[in-house]
This record gives sequence, structure tokens and C-alpha cells, in this order.
Amino acid sequence: MSEADIVYQLSEIYNRYWVVLQWWTGTTFVLLGVAHVASSKLHIFINVILTLLYSLFSLWILNFNNSNILAINGFIKDLIALEEAGVTISYGAKGYLEGYHQISQVLPVFVSTSMYFCAVGFIIYSTTS
Repeated sequence: MSEADIVYQLSEIYNRYWVVLQWWTGTTFVLLGVAHVASSKLHIFINVILTLLYSLFSLWILNFNNSNILAINGFIKDLIALEEAGVTISYGAKGYLEGYHQISQVLPVFVSTSMYFCAVGFIIYSTTS
């Protein structure tokens, strides 16, 4: 695989990762809005079903984004292998290598997990109050 192919694939995966996170965040805020506005009208059974469906959806998104992170790791290793093989890589590819840190993998997962527990906690709170 050439450097251009690897950089293109990295760009596409980062884009897909970002779009999926935005989509999941939007779903989270819609669920929070429903829990806030309609909490007095929804039966506890409906809130339990919403929470279970949201949990399954969140697990699916987490699994999907984990696959994206694994692919990113692989393409970063490919770039490193190209550089170690003596291929001169562009400054843009070097930017991917220099900007790639473990925190860029951990932070989105931490924020997503925190949002998940806050959303579920709010649904439980709105149901019981």
C-alpha cells in the first residue's frame, strides 16, 4: 500500500468515526429531551424499554468505533513501517504520526461512556421523580 492510500484510508476512518460519534450524541440528546419533556406521560415500562434499546444501541456503536480504532492502529503501523523502510513520507503523513497519541483513543471512549451513564441516570431520575 502506498503512503497516499494509507493516508486516504486514515482520513476516511477518522471521518466515519466522527460521524458515528455525532450521530450517537444526537440520539443521546433526543433521548434526554424525551425523558425531560415526556417523563410524566411515559409509563415506567416504556422508560425501561427506551433505556434497554439505548443501551443496546450504545454497545453497538462502541463495538463499531472499536473496530475503527483497530483499523486506525493498523494504518498507523503501516505508515511507521513505510518510514522505517526508508520511504520518505510527506509532512501530512508525518502529521498523522505526530498527532496520533493513545489519548486520542481513550478520550472519546471516556467521554462517550460518561455521556451514556449520565443519560441513563437522567432517565432513571426523571422516571422516579
